[in-house]
Amino acid sequence: MKAVLTLVVSCLMLMHAVMATAQDSVRTRKPFAMQWDSVFTERTPFTEIQGGLSSWSLDQGPSLAGSMVVGAEFGFESTKLLDGTSVARSQSNGLYVRHAIAGDLGTSEGTVSGWRFGFTDATSYGYTFGDNTKAGVYLSVGSSPLSWFAIQPSADQLPRFADGLRFGEASSAAINVRVAEPVSITASAEWALVYERHLFWYWAGSSIIEGAADGVAAWFVREIGKHAPAAMPVMHFLVRNGIAAGFKALRASEMNWPFNSAPALSMITYSVGVRVHF
Repeated sequence: MKAVLTLVVSCLMLMHAVMATAQDSVRTRKPFAMQWDSVFTERTPFTEIQGGLSSWSLDQGPSLAGSMVVGAEFGFESTKLLDGTSVARSQSNGLYVRHAIAGDLGTSEGTVSGWRFGFTDATSYGYTFGDNTKAGVYLSVGSSPLSWFAIQPSADQLPRFADGLRFGEASSAAINVRVAEPVSITASAEWALVYERHLFWYWAGSSIIEGAADGVAAWFVREIGKHAPAAMPVMHFLVRNGIAAGFKALRASEMNWPFNSAPALSMITYSVGVRVHF
């Protein structure tokens, strides 16, 4: 009961703080900032093929060998050039599926293979080549807040994760280079967490805390963008990805931090992808 009351009070305080911050932002917003809230009217489909390497770890768990990962992502993307600048904003949403192929055991105690799928969302700011938003370098902050994992560990190394579908989430930082339309190259680093069980209210409370922190970070970056638009892509990339990585590190030890809970299984993946924009 005490834990539930703590959760409710924390959520209410955080919601009040975020709403107050948002209201202050609206009152002090300059005309230049109106473009950040523009509704994208043109959405184009894309597909991406990816390949990379993953490492697995579990707090106080067995040592695990790495995996080779292949996957695909499908979705829609909208891009808009910010007025009077060579900086563009891109928003993408879609679905993904990936397969992890177990590597050699080597000196490790176990291996992991399996499938994962879910939803993706990414916001990117980039430097365009001239006025063409389809050519440039984009720095991305991505998330997969709703993901499911069906993993197959070797032997009995991970009995709490072995059977059925497990809920999880992921955050990613990526650099996307668009040179020749309609193809672009993406290099990304992703940190995914697999939960042994889904405790909805504790997960919701932890997610609200992260969402509040990310909301404040996004507001701060927008304030930077008002005064120094050229710094927007880099600051957005560093600040928001830093927040995401910090929360992943905390949840690796307690999957519903700050509430007492079991550790999550970590999967860190470095990959390269080829995206085709239609």
